[in-house]
Amino acid sequence: MVLAVLDSNVLYSSQVRNLFLWCAVQDLYTPLWSQEIIDEVGRNIVRNGAMSAHQWSRLLGELRSHFGGAWGTGYESVAAGEARCKTPLSRPKTRRDLTLPPSTRLAPAHQYPV
Repeated sequence: MVLAVLDSNVLYSSQVRNLFLWCAVQDLYTPLWSQEIIDEVGRNIVRNGAMSAHQWSRLLGELRSHFGGAWGTGYESVAAGEARCKTPLSRPKTRRDLTLPPSTRLAPAHQYPV
């Protein structure tokens, strides 16, 4: 199973967070994060007004409920793995390269676990 450390920039945005967590629920990878990452997300979401403290608390409860195994420490070695990649990730050259095949269907947002 592929391990991926989700940093605060992934967990902050609801759309990006939902996409990455949906992929984790589909067993495409195993998400990991530290308490420091979660603290940073919560602090910024509440401070910037993206959520109230109560909404953040509810989301945090959902994350613990559905992704309790993601919390931990020592992920620095996993995150450092990107520096060891032999080939850099390539970006699509055109918008057409981003198009999903017609058979690909994503679940409606209300079906995401968080």
